[in-house]
Amino acid sequence: SPISVTGDLGAAVGLVTFVWQVAERATDYELEVTNLDTGEVYTEIVSSTTKQILLTAKPNPQYMTYTWRVRARAGAVGTWSDKATFRLTYTPL
Repeated sequence: SPISVTGDLGAAVGLVTFVWQVAERATDYELEVTNLDTGEVYTEIVSSTTKQILLTAKPNPQYMTYTWRVRARAGAVGTWSDKATFRLTYTPL
């Protein structure tokens, strides 16, 4: 479902929370978020199963489509989770 953010004429920024299940023996996780409209990819190594990221939506088009996935790390890197897709919808003030 869409995540709605409100902003001025330039852009809107939304704080999106990503949550996933604990993987047995994982020491940390690699999170990857991709903006399908711009091709921009964000990756970060995190030690918990929750991460908040500021993402941008712009007025043209009125939404940005993102995918995200995560994988566990415990010395070796695990396989990626399935990708999930969501839209960040821009709403003008």
